[in-house]
Amino acid sequence: MSPRKHYLIPIITITYILLILIGSIYPFTDWHWPTEGGWLDSFENTTRYVPRSDFIVNFLIYIPLGALASILLQNRINLYFLLLTSTCVASGIGATMELLQLFIPSRAHSLIDLSMNASGALAGALTHHFTKKHSILGKHLRQIRYKWFKKGRYSELGLVIIAIWALSELSPLAPSLDLNTIILDYNNFTKDLFNLSAWNYFSIMAFALEIFALFLIIELVLKAKSNCLIIFGAFACMIIYMKLPVADTHLSAEHFWGLIIGIALNFSLQNRTIELRTKLVMYALFLTYLINQLNHPAQLPTDSLNTFNWLPFDSDAKRINRVTEILNITWIFLALSFLTLSIKQKKLKRNGAIGLIVATIVALILEWQQQTLQNSSADITDVLVAMFAWSLPYFHPEIRKGVNHQQ
Repeated sequence: MSPRKHYLIPIITITYILLILIGSIYPFTDWHWPTEGGWLDSFENTTRYVPRSDFIVNFLIYIPLGALASILLQNRINLYFLLLTSTCVASGIGATMELLQLFIPSRAHSLIDLSMNASGALAGALTHHFTKKHSILGKHLRQIRYKWFKKGRYSELGLVIIAIWALSELSPLAPSLDLNTIILDYNNFTKDLFNLSAWNYFSIMAFALEIFALFLIIELVLKAKSNCLIIFGAFACMIIYMKLPVADTHLSAEHFWGLIIGIALNFSLQNRTIELRTKLVMYALFLTYLINQLNHPAQLPTDSLNTFNWLPFDSDAKRINRVTEILNITWIFLALSFLTLSIKQKKLKRNGAIGLIVATIVALILEWQQQTLQNSSADITDVLVAMFAWSLPYFHPEIRKGVNHQQ
């Protein structure tokens, strides 16, 4: 393991544990000591209603933790002990979270949650083991990856951007198992498909520009360009239709028409030079960011403005849709940095520093403006996320070096 990887994995692990901690024990108020005899009874509250999606969520969020624990412990112990230790470490963290929830009346806790956490941790450890570079499955996955996509960190960054976009569309990744809700959502989608009065034209424009940008990114990392339109069109369709079974997300007419317009826009510009298309995509991404930040129903009166929150991540646990907003900002600024690197390969550090200053100023102005908008959150967190996402490709030496190999 290289020195960079040696430090990167522990940092990712600690960050992920902190995110689980925030998600498990928020709000951080109204702590109380459980009543005598209430410790075991609290964990035996099997009569409480537990949404079926809650089981899946508790399973899914511990898969990455089990995989990270397995990565940290690999090459130190044998396979079976590795799986057992990784599962126990991740399960121990889950048990700690459940015990802490005993002290917070507003949080629910149960042995079922703990068992799903342990199952997710084991699944993560197994996933890491069977997809390692030297495993049979890992070798096949690498062959597929190198057959379809270019090599190098720059290409991998492009794939990461596509993945973050997909996560932003499917966040909060909590599956809804209520068939009636899924059917109702689909019926509303078909009813509004040709109802022009129900459309939000700004949302259609923003999604069309997203598709336009993502198409170019996937074209830059694919080896064969001939099937790019088919591959990305099918991928984008799959993502927007996967919104149906995800709780708190909706398949809308805006997504459908935005997808159609975005694909048509790409098709119409296929004969243009890659440099021109890259510049157009950068403008499109910036316009998308503006629309997403300012596309709110109405302005607030001057005597009831939102308060700007200067404490990073303080408001993120209060609203689940903040996760979607953060992911959206992350992939947009990563994509802007990714594309700028592809056309401006000289004086990279200077360009990165100038871009960082511009990104910071623009993000801060737009966040400050959201104090006047309904259903918005004026938060320093988004500014910090924009700064980090822009800076990462420019100040990552392997990504900068990988740009030249993609040309």
